[in-house]
Amino acid sequence: MRCFNKCNSRLSMAMGMAVLMAVCFVTYAQPSAFLGDDELPNWERTPSEDESTEQDIAERFIASQPIPAKVAQLMIATLEGVTGPTVNDRAFFQSCLPGGVVMPHAFKPGTTAAYINALREVERNSGVPLLIGADLFQLTRPTRTTPTGFIQLPSLLSVTAAGESDTTRRLARFMAEHARGMGFNFHMGPTFALAPVLENAAATLQTFGSDPVFAAEAAVQFFEAFQEAGVLMMPMGYPGGEANRTGRNAAVLTTPKPLLSEADARPYHALIAQGSPIMHVGNTLVPTVDIESRPASLSPVIITDVLRREMEFEGVVVAGPLDDETLQTLYEPSEAAVRALLAGADMLLWRGGHLPVMRAVERISKLVASGDIPEERIDASLRRIFALKQTLPIPEKPIAERQAEKMSRRKELLEESMEIERRAITLVKNDHNVLPLLKGESTPVGITGVAGVNELHELLSKEMKPVVQQRITTARHIGEIQRFEIERLTRHMTGLRTVICILTDGTRMETQVELLRALRPNALHLIVIYLGNPRNAAYLVNETDALLLAYCEPVMLEQTMGAMTDILIGKGPVSIMPVADEIALRVGETRSFNAYEILRVPAGRLPVALSEQLPAGSSTRYNPSEATRRIEWDFAGKRLRREAVAHTFDTPGTYPITLTVTDMHNNVETRTFTAVVAE
Repeated sequence: MRCFNKCNSRLSMAMGMAVLMAVCFVTYAQPSAFLGDDELPNWERTPSEDESTEQDIAERFIASQPIPAKVAQLMIATLEGVTGPTVNDRAFFQSCLPGGVVMPHAFKPGTTAAYINALREVERNSGVPLLIGADLFQLTRPTRTTPTGFIQLPSLLSVTAAGESDTTRRLARFMAEHARGMGFNFHMGPTFALAPVLENAAATLQTFGSDPVFAAEAAVQFFEAFQEAGVLMMPMGYPGGEANRTGRNAAVLTTPKPLLSEADARPYHALIAQGSPIMHVGNTLVPTVDIESRPASLSPVIITDVLRREMEFEGVVVAGPLDDETLQTLYEPSEAAVRALLAGADMLLWRGGHLPVMRAVERISKLVASGDIPEERIDASLRRIFALKQTLPIPEKPIAERQAEKMSRRKELLEESMEIERRAITLVKNDHNVLPLLKGESTPVGITGVAGVNELHELLSKEMKPVVQQRITTARHIGEIQRFEIERLTRHMTGLRTVICILTDGTRMETQVELLRALRPNALHLIVIYLGNPRNAAYLVNETDALLLAYCEPVMLEQTMGAMTDILIGKGPVSIMPVADEIALRVGETRSFNAYEILRVPAGRLPVALSEQLPAGSSTRYNPSEATRRIEWDFAGKRLRREAVAHTFDTPGTYPITLTVTDMHNNVETRTFTAVVAE
């Protein structure tokens, strides 16, 4: 710790000199009112060898610190505390100050801000810049026993289902402002790994789907949003494939190397081209790239040959987590740390306790001291790390808890999040035009299911009556719907015209199908709302009249149920479908232009393929009349406000036809078509 204190005084002196020089520059930047330019005193002195400018902080640190202190700066450690650093966290800081820390979980924005203020104090006392980060999806996720004070974050699958650049930008800005408002300077992710291709891969909501082009566009939009907010975004999971995980086995990249840049790695390479200064390399096995089938995080082929040489990435490479369970079946964590460094990583990510980090620092330090790892190799990484940290804004003052709460609960953020949820909900089936629900024709309505029943009942009851509910209470705990629950529901849910059943990807599919078959005779129409990853939803298509998908977790769905209520009653968001070809007309030919023919309500589309009959990008729609507030056509300057118009062009030429639709929430959609009019 004495070494850190010595560094602190020198770093403080350096920063003080930089401030003094800036003040002097401002003072004499304008002509003096008292002296001529040739009479101005020159009190600037040349810094001595013991002084440094801010740009020399890395070199001063490298020259002044012992090997263990330098190695510790290569670590990104996950903290134990939830509301603040624990005793173990503080002891860890004193013995092994890392280069970055990650908060694993939090209860609300205010306590998060207070936590970060405490970490800023550690940073000030050490004089060494600190990366303070989190994965917002993990940080804000509630548990079954602990609620959350955060706004619900729409999942990446929700963004993919919406399938629009504007929606992607909304979530990116939403997350960046969230992180900045609490004081983070660093964000873990999101991941840009594509949807899994293995049949039995674990389901995930955090993927931008199967289209690498869409994922690459999303990656750039997220990078720009975080950059604008002054928060460092670390793309997670290079070179891709981390969703290809079955059970507790390691994820496996199956794409051949020649196709990698146009497939799994495309989003990451787009970020490198955009100037991303940091890149995370995951633990995915890469047999198609590295013939030794090493994890990417430990592979010199991936980090040095592909990322550094082929892609010419000059930023900070972060590898890990090196204490991951699947990695530990192959390597002891400190050995994995050594291998990651030798493969070319700059920083090492840890997700567990502090002891493995300290052991890794000790082992690497001994190898450096013995010459088995050149000290110049550690110094080169430190230069990249310090250069990166100096680009991050330094907060002028601590963030007040009340301010963080206020920023995170801003009306604009709530509206943004709700609109993303609304635009993501996907209608897969709608036999007999069951949806939207209509007063009188659809009632009485019964709601049952394994999650969200109370929330949907409360909201839908405000729109139509009568609406009754029967919850399934055991499925969330045991993962399947018990026979006695099915018998109870079939006894009590009778005499209904419409039954809405809410199911999730966390319940055994066979019992869900059994429930739907038992409910069918009880109502004229059966509607299923399926929450989570939709991979198995295809099994439900033949068991229901209407099927709606929402891409959220059952532990945090109040916002989703609000959006779902709008969809059920016909007030979903509007999307204007594209017309592939130009509209060919003749002079004097009258055509009907009906907006309802090209409006899609709801707006969401399948983010992943469910079957051959339900490919990615597909959806169905219902009557949009209840969803539209105003429709306007513009025929090359002639404007008409109604859903269907007849129009005739009197002269040949190419004409723009613009359709503008305002939905019931005052969101505006516009699309321009081209009409080619011939003689």
